[in-house]
Amino acid sequence: TTTSSSVPEAGGDETGVAAITRPTLSGDEHPCASAAARIEDGYCHADGRRWADGGEGDWIEVEGPAPTTTVPDIRTGDQAGHEDGTPGLPDDEPEPASSPPTSEPERGPVTTMPPDDPAPTSTSLPSGPAPTDTATEDPDEDGTPVEDQPAEKEYLVTYAGGVFTPQRLDIPTGSVVTFVNQSEVPVWPASNIHPTHAILSSFDPLQTIPPRGSWSYRFERDGYWRYHNHVEPSEVGMVVALGGGEQEVLPLLISMPELHFPVAPPSAAEEYNVNDDRERRDFIKLYGAAQALELLHEHELATGRSCHDQAHVAGRIAYEEFGPVAITVVVHECQAGLSHGAIEAFFAERGTIHLEENINVICSYAPNPFTRHQCLHGIGHGLMAWTSYELHEALDLCDHAPEGYDQLSCQSGVFMENVVGGLSGVMGHSSEYIQADDPHFPCDIVQARYIDQCYFYQTSHMMYVFDSDFTKVAKACLEIPYSAQWHCFASFGRDVSAHHYQDPARSIETCNLAPEGDLRVVCLSGAVQDGFWDPSGASRALEFCAMLADNNTEQNGCYETIIPRTVNILTGPSERGAFCAALPEARQASCREKMG
Repeated sequence: TTTSSSVPEAGGDETGVAAITRPTLSGDEHPCASAAARIEDGYCHADGRRWADGGEGDWIEVEGPAPTTTVPDIRTGDQAGHEDGTPGLPDDEPEPASSPPTSEPERGPVTTMPPDDPAPTSTSLPSGPAPTDTATEDPDEDGTPVEDQPAEKEYLVTYAGGVFTPQRLDIPTGSVVTFVNQSEVPVWPASNIHPTHAILSSFDPLQTIPPRGSWSYRFERDGYWRYHNHVEPSEVGMVVALGGGEQEVLPLLISMPELHFPVAPPSAAEEYNVNDDRERRDFIKLYGAAQALELLHEHELATGRSCHDQAHVAGRIAYEEFGPVAITVVVHECQAGLSHGAIEAFFAERGTIHLEENINVICSYAPNPFTRHQCLHGIGHGLMAWTSYELHEALDLCDHAPEGYDQLSCQSGVFMENVVGGLSGVMGHSSEYIQADDPHFPCDIVQARYIDQCYFYQTSHMMYVFDSDFTKVAKACLEIPYSAQWHCFASFGRDVSAHHYQDPARSIETCNLAPEGDLRVVCLSGAVQDGFWDPSGASRALEFCAMLADNNTEQNGCYETIIPRTVNILTGPSERGAFCAALPEARQASCREKMG
């Protein structure tokens, strides 16, 4: 057998391929130990064959072309990323080529190696004899030697210590990447988003790679192909394939006919459990997503448990079943979770190609600023999930939205997904930007322009840190700059309402923990609007404001919150008229004027 230095867990040479050193002979002769062996580009070349170092003295034979060239990062000429070391995206999308690939991407077998095998080998793509650095000078039909041609480059990604190395690998489209497991535990590299692997479904070995095993995949499509370890989804990497023959992905067009569904009978609530994945999908296929949300909302009202996360799942199902038209289903129940989930599924299908144009198309259906905010907020959720909860990169991508309020709405979705997804493990992912004992992280490390939006959802994490102690949460909100305090207490009010669901009196009492004045007013505003996302919340919002002292600053702020929201939520003249009539007489005329 032979011994060798294994591929390091991190680092590598300038090409992004981990370095391998020449083995030393120990017992049986091995081709890589001979003086004729050539060690370069992360591989051992000997006897017309090629090996990758599998660690622990094992050499894994690799069939296929040897690497000969490097591909610099298209932005910097090196591995791109943020200052904190997280992988970044180029400022521009890849230049599309002229024609699509001619075949499905090749997926190689997972190779296993017995522990006592002194010379393990593996099969990877493509098949055939191992190449040398240049083509053989065989004569052509005219007897003229064929010019030397550079061999195709294959790339290596190693897994050890819970880390894929390199974290980002840039390759020419059409190249083969071999994943080598140098750890002592199985690993399963697969396309995002976990657990469906639907973005690039063929990029999935369909099983784990055992210790000392390998698996290869040919990337036939241009793109930023994010992947994760299906066994431990927080372990992630990215392959950037550029310059291939893929046809440009056309801009999104939402021009499909309106979907029509039969009205679900009263018995449907008994026949279908819409909190069960299979039954929820069956119900949506038969009766549509909007009626599924009605059942989820009824369950929320009956139990006091938020249906927002379940609505996300319903939105993803609707997109998978009906396509982009699912995004146009505007339903406010369950805090607009249906739209959020549909947009997440949209990113699973299309990534960020034509991001700016797609945002404008997706949100063009929004009939008012409130609904447009929900649309952009949902895009922020989708970006966070698509980037595997890489906060900085998701925020950068929000800059593709139109400047101003749209970007803020997108950012708010990123931060909400960080907290909700990070704490609950939605879709199997967890966030590195949530710390169990730090009430302010990540708001204290993001750029200044993101701080306000960060704190608008941060109290949900503070509730976790302080075990729902509202006094400590309010104190934490007062520890930050004043401009961020306003957003923190708005978030505080929202969480107060959720905690005291359908109890305005307790919400008002808890908001008294905020200092008297603007911060208390914004807490009350956050609490009252949390229960007013759809027409069913109108009466509760009116009750909330009426319980405050007449004509004081807090009551004025409450009514100034719910009346504009009513314009966006209540669409029928009779509903609007009834709402205005329920207000104090002094406010009715102003309400009717705003209703148009």
